[in-house]
Amino acid sequence: MGDDSGGSHALGSEEELQQLLSYVTPTDTTRGLFLNGVLEVVRQLGDESTVRRCLEESGEKQFLDLFSYPLGTLLRMSYTGARLLSSDSRDFNEVMRQMGYLSARNFADSTMGRVMLRLVVGQPRRLLDTLPMAYRMNTTAGECTVRWTGHTNAVIRFTRDFLPHAYTEGSLQGSFEIAKVPGLTVRARPLARLDTEFELSWA
Repeated sequence: MGDDSGGSHALGSEEELQQLLSYVTPTDTTRGLFLNGVLEVVRQLGDESTVRRCLEESGEKQFLDLFSYPLGTLLRMSYTGARLLSSDSRDFNEVMRQMGYLSARNFADSTMGRVMLRLVVGQPRRLLDTLPMAYRMNTTAGECTVRWTGHTNAVIRFTRDFLPHAYTEGSLQGSFEIAKVPGLTVRARPLARLDTEFELSWA
């Protein structure tokens, strides 16, 4: 997920976005359900003109949940939406967090997600043990690994992860809520520009 400071670039800036896009390769893809999650948050917090702006960035009219799309499209759309929806009461990170949260819920509503959800409800260890597989099912970029540090503690490491930390924090919060595991806290620890560890604990 990279360093939220963006190196010398401000979080959410056009310079940060362009730097991230420069790291994306043609083989980096993501599922349409995450792009639809961005549009849903934009529609809820903004209006149809904001949705149109995001779609203009993508060059698409709609997204099919289980189809694969360029990861750069998700970056451009999420940054555009988060910038347009940022305000004094709701900053860029908060919008990104909501986008990540809704992405987890969208995955849980998909055919793949429903199958996995039946296996992990109320069982945080199973939830986290299946996370690397779920990650691989939904993106071709990077890798996700889980390391257990206690009975109610774990560390998740993402490599070549492009979105701001808040997006992943929101996604993890959504995943734990769906699995009915309460009291999650998440702390991001950047390792490199696109590599981050997230320290998790729960009730």
